[in-house]
Amino acid sequence: MIACIFKLLSAFGQGFELSNYQILTGFAVLEKFYSDLPRERTWDVVNNLEDIDLASRFWSFAIAAYGWRGIHFMGKGNGIWADGLRNQSDMLSVVNFLKISNEDMLAYEWRKTEVFRPSYFIVRDRATNSIVLSIRGTMSAFDTMTDLACEYEQWRGGLVHSGWKASAQWFLREVGPSLIAYANVHSTSALYIVGHSLGSGTAAILTIMLLDYLDEFRKDNPDFEIKCFGYAPTCAMDLHLSEKYKAHIQSFVFADDIVSKLSYGSMLDAKAMLLASAEAAQDLGVSKIFWTTTPEGEEWEQAFQNIAEVRRRCLESNDHPRLYVAGQVFQFWIDPAPGKDPIRIVIERTDAKRVSGEVIVRRSILLDHIPTNFDVAFARAREALMLDHSKQTDQGHLDPSMEERTGEIHLDDHVKQTSRKQKLPPPKQTSIMDDVWSTLARVGLAGTTHREGGEGHAIDDTEKEESHKSETKAIE
Repeated sequence: MIACIFKLLSAFGQGFELSNYQILTGFAVLEKFYSDLPRERTWDVVNNLEDIDLASRFWSFAIAAYGWRGIHFMGKGNGIWADGLRNQSDMLSVVNFLKISNEDMLAYEWRKTEVFRPSYFIVRDRATNSIVLSIRGTMSAFDTMTDLACEYEQWRGGLVHSGWKASAQWFLREVGPSLIAYANVHSTSALYIVGHSLGSGTAAILTIMLLDYLDEFRKDNPDFEIKCFGYAPTCAMDLHLSEKYKAHIQSFVFADDIVSKLSYGSMLDAKAMLLASAEAAQDLGVSKIFWTTTPEGEEWEQAFQNIAEVRRRCLESNDHPRLYVAGQVFQFWIDPAPGKDPIRIVIERTDAKRVSGEVIVRRSILLDHIPTNFDVAFARAREALMLDHSKQTDQGHLDPSMEERTGEIHLDDHVKQTSRKQKLPPPKQTSIMDDVWSTLARVGLAGTTHREGGEGHAIDDTEKEESHKSETKAIE
């Protein structure tokens, strides 16, 4: 995490004169400050499987855009020798992973990494009677930090990330006509655009662009819809545009993932916070900074009050416009749970302002971006919701996901064409490597940011009282 801070500061270092030691101590104090803050929560927990069922399904499509390497990274491939050393390795690995036929792989392009011209593939998903465009992102939050905090551009009455807009325009020009053709030729009922990490920013803006051509998609189906699912999304647009397109875009954020908080404006605010923390560190001394477990006492209280004042000014100021994640926002949290298995996943409905308003400086915010988090989180969330609603079978809301399904692919009721029945391969037997991978994924998940907050030494009694009232009201 400290290496990440150094990298960002090198990009935004003008007028920033701190030694490496001051940055280190400032970061340590700032992390304690954020760890102590009571966490703002909506308490609007998802309790209906229908609300996340499609998003859970298309998570696999988003991760498949990384090709055989990404699938192997997720522990879902057949091994480097089997997957990586064959012709068209990426395409064949995606077909096997998604359990689709070769004829349903409509188009694809995998190239060397180019941030603003990513790889992608287009498939026909018979189970949902849809066309799916999956746009590749990045698995590493560290490698692309400076790309996330790019320049803004005026667009449609708001601000957008200039890089993601340029990428979306390329897709609109080069891929858009094919999407319209595929949708009409196959008589589908929806176009789903999905992306993980950097791919989500492009996916969100492209969705807005394609809505201008909705009539072209609806030639044979007046109910055709276009929808976007972003996972570990980037900040792509201002709050006005984010709210405007909530009906068409959903963003899924894991805890305090820095990628879903970072824009040019939020980075400048973080810079101001680090300066205030470095100044506070001078009065605390090294031993208190690095050896104090619980920051208590007058010196810590004064330090936190000074930092809190800078934070308040940053949040209230419009000097540094921020970008936000797009559309309707869902947030995964780990909640403490009794018993042998302490990992319990909850999903809260939240909003873009709450998620992307500021960079939360904690060591865990890079681990929050690891793709395996979503793999475990969606599985755990589905299990919990299916247990809670085991008697609900209306409209197939409890149909198993692609990974859970064996035997025939059951087509949606709205499918207008018949197709030959396809048999999926039998489920693989659990191997030692599967167990090892599952254990590693769970260990990684345990290192992410948890949902509980601190004791609130950083805020005054009035703010504590208001926070307690809002929390009590939400619970009621």
